[in-house]
Order: sequence, then C-alpha cells, then structure tokens
Amino acid sequence: MFSRFFTRSVSTGVESRAVFDNFLQFVKTPQTLRPYIYRKKNANRLLAMDLKDPETKLPIQPRPSVLRPSASVLNSVILNASSAEELENMVRDWKNITPRRKEFWSYLIPQHLQNMLLTSTFKFGALGAVLNVLYQIQPLLVKAKQLEAYNVDVWYNTVLMCQLHRNAFQNVQDSGMVERGLRKLSSTVTKREDTTGLTKEIVQALGRQQNVEVKLPNFARNIEINLPSIDVSTASQNQLRTFLTKNTTQYLLSRTALDFGSTEAKLQQFVENYQAVLAQNSVADIYDKYVSQYKQLLTQKATESETTEEAHADAQAEETK
Repeated sequence: MFSRFFTRSVSTGVESRAVFDNFLQFVKTPQTLRPYIYRKKNANRLLAMDLKDPETKLPIQPRPSVLRPSASVLNSVILNASSAEELENMVRDWKNITPRRKEFWSYLIPQHLQNMLLTSTFKFGALGAVLNVLYQIQPLLVKAKQLEAYNVDVWYNTVLMCQLHRNAFQNVQDSGMVERGLRKLSSTVTKREDTTGLTKEIVQALGRQQNVEVKLPNFARNIEINLPSIDVSTASQNQLRTFLTKNTTQYLLSRTALDFGSTEAKLQQFVENYQAVLAQNSVADIYDKYVSQYKQLLTQKATESETTEEAHADAQAEETK
C-alpha cells in the first residue's frame, strides 16, 4: 500500500510531477479507504462499494501501491516549475493536509524550502508570494512535529540571501522592514542552531545594504565561522563531487555575504577552495548561474515593458488620427 522504507527516484520534471502527485493523492485518501484502493486483493470489493471521486464524480478505481518518493522528486518538481504561481498554488494545496498525515509532513526537508526560495527569486523574480505561503505552512509542520525543515543554516539564511539579491536587483531600500522582517523570520525557526557561523555574515550584509544597525538573533551570537575545506590535489573525484554537493548552501551564502560587503577572510578562503573544486570537475558555478538568471529575467521584463509601452503609444497615436 505505502512504504516509508523504500523510495523511488525519477529523472525528468514531468515524471517527477506524476510521482509526487500520486504520493499526494495517497496522502489525501482517507485511511479507512486506503486498504481497498491501494491493495490489489481488494480491487473487487472496492468496485462493489461504488465509491465516487469527490472531484471528478467518477467511480474510484483501484490504484497501484505508492512508494514514498525520494527527496529529489519534489526538488525536480520545484526546479521545473513554469511560474511562481505554480509554486504558490502547490504550497497552498498542502495547507489542506492535516498535520496528522505525518507521512507527508515528515517528507518535507530544508532543501525543498530552499529550492522554493531560490526558484521563486532567481527564476521568476517573485520571492514575496512564495515566501508568504511558506510562512503559512510552518505551523502545520510544527504540529506534525517536523522541526527540521525551518532551520537556521538553510531556511533562515536562504531567505535573507534571496532578500539581499531581490533588494539589489529591484533597488529596494526600506530600513524599517529589516527589523520587522528579521523578527518575523526568526519566529519561524524551529531548529535554532547555527552550525556554520554564516548567519551573522548574512544578517550584517542586510544591515549594510539597508544602512541600518541590526540586532543578531540569539542563535547567531558568539558563533565562530566553521566552513570545510578539501585538498584538491589529493582528493578523489568522488570526494570532490561529494564536497561540492554537500556544501552548495555554504557556497551560495558565502558568495552572497562577500558580494554584499563582508571582509571575512575565512569566507574568501572557503570560496576559493570551492571554486578550485568546481574547476577541477569542470562544473559550472551555481552562484554565477543564479545571478545571471536573475539579470536575464530583469532584462526580459524590461524589454517586455518597453514593447508594451510602445504598443500603447502606437494605439493612442492611431486613435488621434
């Protein structure tokens, strides 16, 4: 029927969406009906019950058993989203799932929230709406006792990273929002442990950008910077690839802090080490990719705006003839 011990990995966005939707359908199915719908031996009993799907009004058919998707499945769905509205609507749909469905809420991890934030910011330029719905589902994860997702190292720091870039690209200057925003963001953190020391750097970067003194949250005070390193000349290819994958978040945050005024030598050393590994493996720089993607998005929007204005002006000129 459903197994929490086995996962299924898929490659494409379309396949991932189908797998995730099947999992979501299972989660939403009343527990009393699951044995009839998802167990092959009960197929005839299900058909005899003549149950109707509440959405389609069609008879409910037997369904194959569902495997818990791997974390990469939802990541693929997020990264292949076609719009910020798609992401927003997806999370809004989750609000209808009771916290008692722990098979769903325990599935969400910090990287899922992070990819939501990065995609909405750098791919669609629409951080606000997606961030808002992620705030809204936080109490559901708390009730489900899933306290890992809203952590400091990934969730908290990535929100601030995205806000820094959003502010820079859209010329947002609002010192009043900083204190309010930090207070609200801090209140959502359920795993209050800064393991890298990067929170202080990111918070201070936001303060510099908005020209305001910021008060560090308690979980970011007196935390030394703790970033890994690897010897590129002696490490195996597998070790180098693992280093890249494991430390992507630290790299994105370190680059952001440095770009927004940090002079911390430990950040620079880590960035140079990480970039050496990228070069050794001929891997594109993910930070540069995100920033370039945002610039292209803004250029595209500016071009579309100019085109619209020109069309409007032409239409007005025709009316005055």
